[in-house]
Amino acid sequence: MTPRFTSTPFFEMLIRCSCRDLENNVYVKKFRYDEVFDDDKADAFLQSLFNSEPFRDACGGATRMGSWASFGEVKDIEYEKLNTTVLNMDFFDRLYKCGVFRESGQIVKCFDEYVDGLQCADEFRKCLVWEDGENFAEFTKADRKELIFHVMKRLVVGGGCCQYDDEAKPYLDACKKLYKDLVR
Repeated sequence: MTPRFTSTPFFEMLIRCSCRDLENNVYVKKFRYDEVFDDDKADAFLQSLFNSEPFRDACGGATRMGSWASFGEVKDIEYEKLNTTVLNMDFFDRLYKCGVFRESGQIVKCFDEYVDGLQCADEFRKCLVWEDGENFAEFTKADRKELIFHVMKRLVVGGGCCQYDDEAKPYLDACKKLYKDLVR
């Protein structure tokens, strides 16, 4: 089993970016695939991966009681193909221009809004998740299909135990590092 992130600077960035419950819940796993990947057969590839013995032995999920358990046979696969065309962090510069971030890098606060049970207490979260929000349109449908957008959204929205940061820099730094690691 690959060790957790706990000793890496990346994990420290995640902790700073409100993902405080990750230490005991996130592992990095590597699996080798030595055949030609065919986009047209992604469903079959994913189903085969999730049902392979090495994957099932190494991976699992959280139960409703909070414990970790392996999952059963995967019969249906549902996924969305994301793009990796963004080459730098300029992708998020629009958030300074539209007023989600101040020039100083501080995230602009707002009155709380609840979107699908998520408390949005700043313009950053609202921009990412609230379709009726003032700045939601800053990211087009195509932008929202970029992997980097999804990485940032997960970092910003966080998990079960979130302590949000007031500054944009920790989110931008963590997103950059994770995105680079994912697309290598």
